[in-house]
Amino acid sequence: MTQALTSVPKSPRASAPSLPAGVSKIRYLSHVPSSAKAIRTFQQPTTRVAVEEKLDWSSLQSAEADGEPLDCMTLVVLPPDAAQETKRATEGWIAAPDSPGAISTTSFVLNNCKVRWRPGKAVLQGLPDAVERAKEALLEFAFLEGELRRLERMLEKQEKIAPADVPRAHRIRFIHRREWPRIGETVERLYSMRLTYGRLESRVATVLHTMQRESRQVMERLVEETGLGERMEGVSDRLETCEDLYEGANDRIADYHWYLEGGWMELTIIVLLVGEIVLMAADVYMKHLK
Repeated sequence: MTQALTSVPKSPRASAPSLPAGVSKIRYLSHVPSSAKAIRTFQQPTTRVAVEEKLDWSSLQSAEADGEPLDCMTLVVLPPDAAQETKRATEGWIAAPDSPGAISTTSFVLNNCKVRWRPGKAVLQGLPDAVERAKEALLEFAFLEGELRRLERMLEKQEKIAPADVPRAHRIRFIHRREWPRIGETVERLYSMRLTYGRLESRVATVLHTMQRESRQVMERLVEETGLGERMEGVSDRLETCEDLYEGANDRIADYHWYLEGGWMELTIIVLLVGEIVLMAADVYMKHLK
């Protein structure tokens, strides 16, 4: 059971002058509130700014109920000589919950900094310089991983609907005409997701070449430990499957529309011709009577 963090001891060891233990909330917002200061700006895969809000230790207990948020992260920074009680409390706080599908906690030591991460939570422990380099990578990684989870959740919703749309995609019937606009909207939504995925994939590849060496090493380790690359490939494959299904359905519906419109046009022409023949026959008959 996770330990409550409202009573984390503040011993001299846990609050060393060089790097006192601290808690902060990193939020990824579309704009900067007037009372906040941006610490990082992102352009890809979407425009966001990261703002940091200092918290107290008691705030960690409420952070436990946040689940796995997409647009924020609670960050705990500990000095190298943090008290054992403090370290045990943070380990319990960041441990993955006992629930199906929960992402496990990633933990490793690199460049004299211990890094622990799971969606929405992170703990850094080390000297100030090492923590700053690790934090730089963590800010980027948490944002990109959150955007990937956003895509995964959107895709999961679509995949739940897709099996019911398989018959409608391959057997186009007039009785299903009420579903046609939704299928067209689904294609547009999938294309939008594909564009977002392309920007996300490009950003993950680019950021590794722009960071300082220590930060890049932490970023690479986070990507490796969390299987981010494999998850992105999986999203791409699943997205492609949905695209094939709904693109094919949209094309068949368009052909069926053309068939219906062409049939109605031909019928209209036939009716007009028959009408013209009737008028001509009536005219000839009237002249014959005279």
